[in-house]
Amino acid sequence: MRILSLGINYLETPPDGLPSYLADFNEHFNNVLNINVVPADGEDRLVNIYNNKVYYIHEKDFFKDGSDVYKYGKLVRAVNTAVNNFKPDITIFHDWMFAPVLNYIDIPSKKIYFCHLFNHGLARATDSYIVDVVKKSEIAMLAFDAIIANSEFTGQEIQKTFGEDTPPVFAVRLGVNKNFYTQAKNLTSKKILYFGRLTAQKGTKLLLQNFLEREEELKKLGLTLEIMGDGDMLEDVARLHFLGKLNYLGLVVDKNKKREIIAQAKYCVFPSVYEPYGLALNEALAMGKVCIATKVGGHMEQIRHGHNGVLENEDFFGVITELENKLKVCNKLADNAVKEASDIKEHFKELEEVLGGIS
Repeated sequence: MRILSLGINYLETPPDGLPSYLADFNEHFNNVLNINVVPADGEDRLVNIYNNKVYYIHEKDFFKDGSDVYKYGKLVRAVNTAVNNFKPDITIFHDWMFAPVLNYIDIPSKKIYFCHLFNHGLARATDSYIVDVVKKSEIAMLAFDAIIANSEFTGQEIQKTFGEDTPPVFAVRLGVNKNFYTQAKNLTSKKILYFGRLTAQKGTKLLLQNFLEREEELKKLGLTLEIMGDGDMLEDVARLHFLGKLNYLGLVVDKNKKREIIAQAKYCVFPSVYEPYGLALNEALAMGKVCIATKVGGHMEQIRHGHNGVLENEDFFGVITELENKLKVCNKLADNAVKEASDIKEHFKELEEVLGGIS
């Protein structure tokens, strides 16, 4: 099976999340050609996570003045060349922003959209209905022969939104490389960690609010909060860092360093208000962290409350203060987390079966 894969990387995106997944995707499938848009000054930083099977298009050739007005000429030429010479059996779009390519070129292979984030659901959950984005992604969704959703939740969201017009949807849950994110239980640690984007979707405001409510209790127990990541709510995090209330670690791009930081924590908190599937949560589970996550979306497929983690929508740090003196409970949660974290090998095995059926 020959696969043409289209992906996009933004300058603010470190090599985790979608870029990291694309690297794993590229490594797993032998007969794949990737066409990736990268930031104009970001190729050197990103090239280390891809091998030679990647055709880079710089962002300046894709965007006009940094806005959402696309210049597709170079991309269309690249896709056209790939279609004619590589002759893919399947073309996978990992980002809906590539969909306008279909207006300019006929791709005879099966066209699949891999939905990593469903914009309609995000807009509803965060009360930020971005009309332009949602309209474009809707047109994209309906243009494909099939859709792969990164969780059962995402698949249901898509079908609920588009109804009978929805192309066939296949839910293939994501996973992480459990040979890299290995067990690192640290039940004697006093560190609580949040890592990920600092945005409304990821629940940064709720995290900080609840932390300040429980700050004194956490201090008495010797517990500290560390935050690793970047986003439009960085200012709020930085303010508390400079006041000495928490420790902001910055945006950690190096995966080995990131893994070391996760290993040092006992607890990991994931306060998302909308989450199709928590890759960061899965990394923490695989490493044996005691995870507290909101009862939303894909989190409910990843955590069984009280078994391999805790589902809590408001008082994350209250849960932690209760768990702190319950070593046996924490040990059970951590052990079960390691066992049940989704492995990327299983993800690719299922994905191969789905793609084989579609092609």
